Amino acid sequence: MSFVVVFLSIIIIFLLWLCYRLLRNLYFLSEGLHNISLEMGLFVSHLESIYSMDMYHGDETLDSLLLHSRDFRDSLNSFVEQHAVDLEIPEEGHEEEETDEKET
Repeated sequence: MSFVVVFLSIIIIFLLWLCYRLLRNLYFLSEGLHNISLEMGLFVSHLESIYSMDMYHGDETLDSLLLHSRDFRDSLNSFVEQHAVDLEIPEEGHEEEETDEKET
């Protein structure tokens, strides 16, 4: 009887450890997706600033590259919104501090 309890305890501990590892990997994957999305937004902004320069304004190649990068950014943002874990955890008491600072 005690062998069964020890064996089941070991299995439960192993499963808890496995869940911890999976959640940690999911968090890092979600954080990576978020960072890629931010980088893509910066790339599109940079491309838009180049396209708006007088020297390149109206260039068909840059125009199609800009359109393609916007479509890619929107697709990536859609994927991140659907599959990423919310990285921001609201802290209790943090909202109270902000309202106190605004009142003063």
